[in-house]
Amino acid sequence: MNEFKRQVTATHYACLKALAPYVSFETCQSVVIQVKRKADTHAFFQMLMSRVETDFHSQIHRPSKTREAIQELLKLDTFCLNDEFKEEIQEIAKRIGVTKKDVEGVLKMMNVESKRTNQGRMKRVDGVQSVDDMAQKFGLSHEQVIEGLINMAKSKGALYEKATRAELRKEGFTA
Repeated sequence: MNEFKRQVTATHYACLKALAPYVSFETCQSVVIQVKRKADTHAFFQMLMSRVETDFHSQIHRPSKTREAIQELLKLDTFCLNDEFKEEIQEIAKRIGVTKKDVEGVLKMMNVESKRTNQGRMKRVDGVQSVDDMAQKFGLSHEQVIEGLINMAKSKGALYEKATRAELRKEGFTA
């Protein structure tokens, strides 16, 4: 392993090390090849983790701040100016009783669509990240993404796995 570590860049090694427990070698290779910047190192890993967390909070009906934040953010489905969007996030944070930074952390689990108009830049929450989105962004097959989701959910526990499988079935995939 040390020999391999010396042969590749630090960002590629970090990406591989994070993904190896959850996905196959071919999937790791496909994702690692796409890492060009330091910021891309854990992008796929974070997408998998975010999806597993949102699946858990949408299926398991326990009161939590994360669940409340997800539900409130999903209501921001119409385009609004960036300043209005930031104000909405601040209001959600105040309503739930958490910091704005916490809500922005949950927002990273979502698909945020942006567009530019004559009025200015506009944003909206387009829902949670789907298998299609992840597969398309990283050039993977649906099966490779689902394998990563299931394995990551298994590592977090039986409830996470059950919730992820249920959400995948809702999306039309057999898991």
